[in-house]
Amino acid sequence: MKDIDFALVTAWNGFVSTWPPLIAAVAMQEADIPTPVDAGYAVLIGLLSWVSQTTMVIAVQVEDAGVVSLVRKAFDILGAYVVQVLIFSAPPSASSGIGAGLILASVFLMGAKKVVEKQSKPTGL
Repeated sequence: MKDIDFALVTAWNGFVSTWPPLIAAVAMQEADIPTPVDAGYAVLIGLLSWVSQTTMVIAVQVEDAGVVSLVRKAFDILGAYVVQVLIFSAPPSASSGIGAGLILASVFLMGAKKVVEKQSKPTGL
């Protein structure tokens, strides 16, 4: 995976993920022409998904998959809290806040560990 260009992986994932919704829309005979607003939302979702997929592929090429997965989950949790508060007007509970805090602390500690390990490595001189 580290030797494969990120554009190839992203293009393949886009190609493969295009077919199931297209087949489902045709099978349900719901392939209507979207309104301009709906088309704009679809393009926005597509662009955000492309950015997400591309950054994920590049991150896995640069860093270990376990670290990337944990950081991704931490950002998923933050995004879920933002949606929960801003869109649904529901404040998070104390226990979910504690859980999110633990995950964010682990991401921060992993980053700090990496910095310390990099600084304590001999330079080879």
